[in-house]
Amino acid sequence: MTSKTKSANINIRLYPDIKQEAENIFAFDLRGARWQDPVSLAALEESKQMETNPGEYKSYRNADELFADLDSDDDV
Repeated sequence: MTSKTKSANINIRLYPDIKQEAENIFAFDLRGARWQDPVSLAALEESKQMETNPGEYKSYRNADELFADLDSDDDV
């Protein structure tokens, strides 16, 4: 039985500053400092709520439905 995914180890020598930059790129984390502003935190929380309670939010099958809803006077 063979695996569909393959992995390999690569060893290279880097200058310490380049190594640090690469580690920062590959260690990207949504909980990092750039995501700690109130707007981003609120958006992340809202997305969690939408996943947990999808019936409480509007959804659309396509962009036409979305734009039709936006054009309607129902919410005015």
